Amino acid sequence: MLSGRNGFKVSDYKSDCLTIENPGFFTGKTRGLNKKTVVLKGKFQKDYLNSQMVDLGACAVSTGFVVTEVLKR
Repeated sequence: MLSGRNGFKVSDYKSDCLTIENPGFFTGKTRGLNKKTVVLKGKFQKDYLNSQMVDLGACAVSTGFVVTEVLKR
C-alpha cells in the first residue's frame, strides 16, 4: 500500500492514470468521499478497452479497475 509508506507524495504520481470501470459504484457516496484519500478493494483489468467498447474519458493506457468496496475513508 503506497499511502502507508514514509515519504509518500501524491504529486509523484500525478501523471499516472487508472480508469475506474464502474464509476456508478460511487453514486450517492460522493459526499463522504469528497477531498478524501480512500483505500479501495477491487480487481484490475489488464485491457478493458477492446473493439466493442469506446471510452472517451479513458486514460491513454488500457488498464482499468473495477471497485468492489471502499475499505477506508
